Amino acid sequence: MGWLKNSIDEVREATKSDPIVCPRGWGDVAFGLKIDGFPPFCQITRQCPVAGVSDCSSCRYPFNPEKTEQLRETLVEL
Repeated sequence: MGWLKNSIDEVREATKSDPIVCPRGWGDVAFGLKIDGFPPFCQITRQCPVAGVSDCSSCRYPFNPEKTEQLRETLVEL
């Protein structure tokens, strides 16, 4: 079964994405690969390490309180 783990690790490495800035203020996040099931009946999707979703638009994770406070202070200054 070591060959399966090595194969999965190789697929993960090959499908890594560049980090993006989290729109909810949690910094840079890189979507990882999520593999459900067992080959050949497996489902491969991208997954956010913060909220576990495959797309930022479907994220329901709360905003970072520190970033919210910074935004509030900036708006008050303006």
